[in-house]
Amino acid sequence: MMYVQNSANLLQKFNQDLDDGSDEYVTPIVDLEEMAKEYKVGKVLIKDESKNSYGTYKDRRSKSIVKFAKEGLYDKIVIITAGNAGYSLLKACEGTSIRLINVVDKSTSDRIKKKLMSTASQVLEVDLNKTVLSSKDLKNLVSTKSHDRILDASNGFHEAYESIYYEVACENVDYIVVPFGSGEAFFGIISAISKSNSKTRVIGVGVENRSGSCANKLRCIWTPYENKLQSVLKKGHRLIRLNEEEIQQAYKILSKFIDCELSSSVVFGVFKRIRFSENDRILLVNSGRGLL
Repeated sequence: MMYVQNSANLLQKFNQDLDDGSDEYVTPIVDLEEMAKEYKVGKVLIKDESKNSYGTYKDRRSKSIVKFAKEGLYDKIVIITAGNAGYSLLKACEGTSIRLINVVDKSTSDRIKKKLMSTASQVLEVDLNKTVLSSKDLKNLVSTKSHDRILDASNGFHEAYESIYYEVACENVDYIVVPFGSGEAFFGIISAISKSNSKTRVIGVGVENRSGSCANKLRCIWTPYENKLQSVLKKGHRLIRLNEEEIQQAYKILSKFIDCELSSSVVFGVFKRIRFSENDRILLVNSGRGLL
């Protein structure tokens, strides 16, 4: 199909723009035949992002952030993180002069905080359940010099996830199911679909308890994509939110098939919420295996 060829061209351009070989970022696709039979659909595939260098699809975004920061001559990058994004960005910053500041919630475990520390980074603790920090707040929090150039990487850079679609376009799936926290991956994949003129639809799976869910990577009481959400939903894309019991059930099942965590396993909950047709081809995105 024409859109498959178009996607291949876009993937090539995407990797050229990153100035990097694409092999590290082409993660495997796993065919779950038994699951397709169980749910009476045409195909169930998993895009296994746990196979990225640091175990998360955040690696894609981290590379784009560091490239942007280097080109913009930024001194520091600050990011609010539950662990995965901060660690991935820490590794991406290695070998540069950029200093990273990871802002974490006070409830974050000591093990994760230790993982996020290095000679070129620091960890700041904030009660994120009570405080919504603006980009200006974050920059003021970490600024030590009046001339500091600070990049807030807590949100945005959704284009980094476009490559996920380009890598799976040849599978001709009807639906791509992705975890939904602040929404970068959801909107990034939709962006790639739009550029490819594809009919594939994206289903985001978030959590009902947006401030205290056990799927802590998906806790998000505010997203910069809020205003865009309704417009993409009108185009056939969907967003569902799971309760805590549904999250635990999804993890119990999906973890038998693939290396995942609570926050990535939510995609499996789609089968309890949506009735697919017997010919539908569905691709689940396993966002990662978790930091610890």
